[in-house]
Amino acid sequence: MEDAWIFDASAESLDFPGAVDMVYPIVQDREPPEGVRRALVDAVGKVARYPHLEREVSVAIGGYLGIPANRVLSAAGGNGALDLISRAFLAGRKVVVPLPAFWQIADAPRRHGARLSTPSLLGEDPVPAILAAFDDADAIMLCSPNNPLGCDLPAGLVPALLERSAGRPVVIDESYADMTGESHASTLHPDLVLARGFKVWTIPGARVGYIVAAPERLRACAAMRPPFESGVFAEAAALGAIEAIDDVRRIWDEVRADLRYLERRLAEIGGTVTPSRTLFANWRHPEAVRVWSELKKRKIFCLSAESGVVYGMPDDMLRFTARRPDVVDHVAEEIKKIL
Repeated sequence: MEDAWIFDASAESLDFPGAVDMVYPIVQDREPPEGVRRALVDAVGKVARYPHLEREVSVAIGGYLGIPANRVLSAAGGNGALDLISRAFLAGRKVVVPLPAFWQIADAPRRHGARLSTPSLLGEDPVPAILAAFDDADAIMLCSPNNPLGCDLPAGLVPALLERSAGRPVVIDESYADMTGESHASTLHPDLVLARGFKVWTIPGARVGYIVAAPERLRACAAMRPPFESGVFAEAAALGAIEAIDDVRRIWDEVRADLRYLERRLAEIGGTVTPSRTLFANWRHPEAVRVWSELKKRKIFCLSAESGVVYGMPDDMLRFTARRPDVVDHVAEEIKKIL
């Protein structure tokens, strides 16, 4: 029997000689801090046991965010958190997903039978249309900062949603919020549900994620979760990364500097660069699709509307993840040749 084809969204698809990965690097040009590596090595001795440090992980995450541990529930990565939330609250419901959005923001609820309404986040004032869509729906799923835009949600949108939620979930994916140092985690509203992960902590492969919500909401998510979902290496990676937070923050500072350099080089080429709050740059140019296609021939990979990883991405937009300056210089020069 022929094996079923399964969509592979992993970074490994770009791991071949000569490839320049401007899609998935996260912090590819830097190694995880020594404390994280040591924690993972130490965890080798625990593989003969079931994972049992969930309480310690929740306490550590709560301490990092400044919230009680009973408002934290671990999951298998940020995508695992989105899936648990979708199963618990969104199955068979009508869900608003403003676009553009990372594909799992839409696919997680849709996997469980949700019907989507997709107003645009683009334009001068998208808030009225999003609120109107929410008034006619059972829930809303957002990302802050947005992927691929790299910017925060419109000012006042989340408070306005919570003012009218009336028991309907307001779900926010905060995968990149660690880079901004700003989160909705301290908001105690019973309808707010956050999906978070360790995407930018140098350990995306450990699949460490978690949900932040009121305890009663977490109980509903926990009821949908398979037992022992987070393995011993995920637990070790989370605890090691939080323990090494000072080293991780230094890496974030370096990545921000790389991002600013990337934005400057793209701006020199032409088009429009929207300042980003994450680790990727958003570049808009009339020839974006052609540039994306020609870069692929040169083994340089970024995200475009053609990639399928982001829904609702405008045709004139490309997303480049920050890399070290020499890599950025190479990419910028190739774009100039194409144009």
